[in-house]
Amino acid sequence: MQTGAVPVQLIAALAVAAAAFGAGWTVQGWRGSAALAALQTQHAQAAQATTEANARHLVRVWERGDELANSLASQQSRITQLHQEHTHAIKRLTTGRACLSADLVRVLNTTDPAATDRPDALPPPTSSPAATDAPAFATDADVSTWAATARRDYAECAARLGALIEWHGPVK
Repeated sequence: MQTGAVPVQLIAALAVAAAAFGAGWTVQGWRGSAALAALQTQHAQAAQATTEANARHLVRVWERGDELANSLASQQSRITQLHQEHTHAIKRLTTGRACLSADLVRVLNTTDPAATDRPDALPPPTSSPAATDAPAFATDADVSTWAATARRDYAECAARLGALIEWHGPVK
């Protein structure tokens, strides 16, 4: 045997080992690629299922919004109809007699909250020139109409708030 020369059997063994390593590497790559492809497919299916579930939920939310809007419109219609009936009845049943004095009307018409906190800050009496544009008193029709309008406004507000509260509730 020569010194410094590599025996043929060692070269053959190294070649076989390299080929086996390469084959193993390739097979492992195929396995990894197959696992990656399976994972990508699973992820795509999960994403599709989530998208479909979200679309169904969105349709339910739209339908619920439509139902709430229709219900609110129906309530509004009933409130308006009742207010019209009350207004007609008030016109028929009131006589126009004085119900509230001019001074009381002036106090009730005060819009500045600070003025009602201090008795000395009340507006001038109704005999002043600024008060001559206002009626001298409020009639029973005025008070009744105001009360009917206040009831209508309250009912509208309650219906709107109820629909808003319902809207923010859970969707079934």
